[in-house]
Amino acid sequence: MGLENGANWVLRAYQPIEGLTPLARPADAPKVGKAFECLREACEDHPNHDDPEMVRVPGVRTPKSRFDNVVRTKIGGYASTIQSKPWWGSERHPAEPRFCLQINSEEKAQLSWGHDGTIYIARGTTPEYEDQWFLDWQCF
Repeated sequence: MGLENGANWVLRAYQPIEGLTPLARPADAPKVGKAFECLREACEDHPNHDDPEMVRVPGVRTPKSRFDNVVRTKIGGYASTIQSKPWWGSERHPAEPRFCLQINSEEKAQLSWGHDGTIYIARGTTPEYEDQWFLDWQCF
């Protein structure tokens, strides 16, 4: 799977959304099972030992301190990594990607990324890359 948007995957963001129309499903696209309702809730999240930005919690000595990292599909917060920090935490890229969201494998939604995997989405933070998206994928 490609790391950058448009390399075997595409994420499109539109603002405003007025005037958008649904795309027709390609004839050869796999069928998606029955939809499953998503719920949302605000919660406190903390970095794990693989946080690519090496976030330090004020007043706490790391890495000895352990905090709860929310391990589920989420928007914002900190990545809940499976194998290591996302590639943008190890490789330099001119976009300086920053974590935005993760989508976990969800049995009830019939969604699986490898063996109970997760995809991580980041967005470019430098001026010329603000609309560029990046992906990392990890599984057990």
